[in-house]
Amino acid sequence: MALPLPKVISDVGPGGGIVTAMGGMNALTKSNLDNQMASVKLQYAPMTAYADSASKLAYARLMGPQFLAKLMGNPDVVANSSSLQDPSTTQHLYNAAMGQGTGNSLMQFPQSQNHPVLNWLKNLISGGQQQQQGQMPQGQMPQGQMPQGQMPQGQMPQGQMPQGQPEPEPTQMEDNEKKLATQAWINSPEAKDKAQKEGMYSVPGDAELSSWYQNQQAGANPPASSYADNAGNFAGIKAQREEEGKIRAKQEGVISDENKVEATKLNNLEEMGNLLKDPVYSSIRQLPLANQHEMGWYANLGNEPQKTFAGQFLARSGEIVQQAASQYKGSFKGFENTLINSMKPGPADMPDAARGKLLSLLSISKFTFDRNKLAENLMRTKHMDQSDAFAMADKNLNGPQMRKQLEDQYKPTIKIKNSKGEQKIVSLEEARRLGVPNV
Repeated sequence: MALPLPKVISDVGPGGGIVTAMGGMNALTKSNLDNQMASVKLQYAPMTAYADSASKLAYARLMGPQFLAKLMGNPDVVANSSSLQDPSTTQHLYNAAMGQGTGNSLMQFPQSQNHPVLNWLKNLISGGQQQQQGQMPQGQMPQGQMPQGQMPQGQMPQGQMPQGQPEPEPTQMEDNEKKLATQAWINSPEAKDKAQKEGMYSVPGDAELSSWYQNQQAGANPPASSYADNAGNFAGIKAQREEEGKIRAKQEGVISDENKVEATKLNNLEEMGNLLKDPVYSSIRQLPLANQHEMGWYANLGNEPQKTFAGQFLARSGEIVQQAASQYKGSFKGFENTLINSMKPGPADMPDAARGKLLSLLSISKFTFDRNKLAENLMRTKHMDQSDAFAMADKNLNGPQMRKQLEDQYKPTIKIKNSKGEQKIVSLEEARRLGVPNV
């Protein structure tokens, strides 16, 4: 093949004839490659065209949720729309983004005056028929157009979106009817009585009473809040809730710390309860006159189970004093030590007295622990105030029932032996039913 060399001087480009010819060959090669690419595109055209259409359709279907999400990102707009504040709106947006249902969850929104913005978007996306120019029927917007200042009656509830036009002035007939109603009220006995009850000690004149009546009517039907008022109130409520959340978090931390201490205290009391219902305890404390010396004697001279019991009893008893002392502020005083020692089960207490003390301490500690735990959970999950959470916890806890359960759990036991020499541990009540002597 002969090279396409130029034949005239004017055909030669910069660089000479050879460079010009090579440029022509490059152009021819590129043209061949473009033809091959077009052939490949033509081969896959049915699939690529469908994929491109599906992509554009998916984007078009999400146009409504994207528009709505952008509105919800503006706190001032949200403050003026109860529809955007509705939690179901957020759920519909989530469904639309996740492709649930038809792939456009916005199309599933109910036609309702409660969601005017959503209804308008649904009509827009679904391709509603174009209405006559200048007409906006109730509940529908012209396709592809945004509201231009005016809103049809019933389309946007007052207080949700800014109104495009001021309210019309009352007609002459309406004004006359209002004046007649006012005059009729002024002349009625109820007006005189009501005026005096409101603090007017002297009977007012017509002008004064008429002004008072107008103020009462204005208070009964306050004017609608402006866009700025709603935005300001929304921002104030949001800031207040954030501050309440910080306070609640601190209170939850305090309750959690208190319950950690209470859990340790409760565990020690439960261990003491297990000791007091042990048959060894009943066998050790049998002589009232021996006082605390009896426990000390068995700790040194008793058998192995008695020594073990005495050591555990004295350790748990001392732990109760230590935990109680840590709750007092400042230095630990003598009378406080005397008070704690008188409250806890001690070596000098007889079994029934020791169990009575323990059940009282255990009931208080158990109730406090469960109450704090329930209140903390309500504050964290239900975002309740501390006082409301504790009030709810008190209603859900049954103190007498809790005390009864503890009494059943820590009933004193005794070791008995039958005629065959078999031993077992039973409660004192069961031993009495079985006819065990001296129980």
